[in-house]
Amino acid sequence: MSFDRLNDFLNRLEERKISYFIYKIRQIAILVEIFLPGEHWEVEFLEDGSLEIERYKSDRRIDDEAALLELWKLVDSGEVENPETIRNAADQIRRHRQKGGLPAPRKPGRGN
Repeated sequence: MSFDRLNDFLNRLEERKISYFIYKIRQIAILVEIFLPGEHWEVEFLEDGSLEIERYKSDRRIDDEAALLELWKLVDSGEVENPETIRNAADQIRRHRQKGGLPAPRKPGRGN
């Protein structure tokens, strides 16, 4: 992974006042997680210098609380790829945040 490439990317986000999370994932990647209105991006900077980018776009539909039934049905059905891994990752992130190991999203210009 090129430090310069990652640093340039982060600088561009900050210049545009875009908040982000940054994580070390796997042993070979740094993940930059970005939330924009209606979009969620995951940009992974891999050890070999390549990038992997996943984008999630909202259909802008606003659901009511009944939509949560779909969430529980999906998770409980086993259709979600390895839901235990997802729960473990969420627990790990929560523990790190509680210990101060994962900061809140970076806000440019505030010295973090």
